Amino acid sequence: YRIRIICKDGSYRWIGVRGRVVRDDSGALAGISASLRDIQGEVDAELRLDKLARLDSLTGLLNRSEVYDRISEMQDAAGHRAFALLFCDMDNLKELNDAYGHAAGDAVLRELSTRIQASVRVADFVARIGGDEFLVVLTNIASSTEVLALAERIRDAAARGISFGEHQLFTTLSIGVALSGRDETVEVAVTRADLAMYQAKAQGRNRVVLDGTVPQQD
Repeated sequence: YRIRIICKDGSYRWIGVRGRVVRDDSGALAGISASLRDIQGEVDAELRLDKLARLDSLTGLLNRSEVYDRISEMQDAAGHRAFALLFCDMDNLKELNDAYGHAAGDAVLRELSTRIQASVRVADFVARIGGDEFLVVLTNIASSTEVLALAERIRDAAARGISFGEHQLFTTLSIGVALSGRDETVEVAVTRADLAMYQAKAQGRNRVVLDGTVPQQD
């Protein structure tokens, strides 16, 4: 088994322990034989792999699989409270890549992820679920007015210029908003937000659109 010990210098390390019962010729318990091995390197490697499995490698945000799992946990939790999904899509990533190269596009995506994260509350979480798509989960919401205000804050933050070398790059977000509903899958909830985002695109981009579905709440 594994134990975590504190060392003389105050640091902590993981130790692997193997032990067995030792008996004498009559079968009576004579003692225990054990070996201890420093496995901190193995534990660190496992933690790195676990982190890679949960996070987007470019932005450090949650990835699609992890954010879907977290939404499912919220839906299954006792005392489920309302939450909202914001499906955010960049309006001009291809144009930026074509004009300035993919390094510029990556820089914009990283900066956008920072700005979106800074725009939400501590309990909310943000994921990158596609090339230029972000999903924001707003927890414990009080009203659609509160959600739309947060969405507008994100949209405004995204529209500010982003420095890249000697260039000042500009991008915008089209944002679709869906309030959580009772007895619907994660995929259905995200699809509603996605469809609202496409409405924002159709209406001219760089805007927030609320899904017209009125979900049932517990």
